Amino acid sequence: MEGVYQTDFIYLNGSFSEFGGKTNEYTGSLPAKNGTKGTFADCFRYRLSLVEGDGVNEKGKEIKIIVEVKAQCWFGPFALEATDPEIIKEASFSPDEDGVKEALKWLQIVYDNA
Repeated sequence: MEGVYQTDFIYLNGSFSEFGGKTNEYTGSLPAKNGTKGTFADCFRYRLSLVEGDGVNEKGKEIKIIVEVKAQCWFGPFALEATDPEIIKEASFSPDEDGVKEALKWLQIVYDNA
């Protein structure tokens, strides 16, 4: 059985926590269940990312914080930005390691039930 590749919160968080830098996105693809092959096959594609929001640190200074893990998936030959938003499925999870694990499980379920 094909499976969604694994990642963790540390990878997604990137340099954000220590340096206020950028977070990482995690993307992947799996063969389509319908057996199509080739460059323009309808692959199952997915992306995990962290969503930033506004927060306040212990000194009262406004800062950016991670508010959720976002999982997105779709079938098609194109990258997320070139895909019709109507066919993209999304779900949000808690902004921690457990949220990443739940997001990966959700993606696997969507793929298995396609």
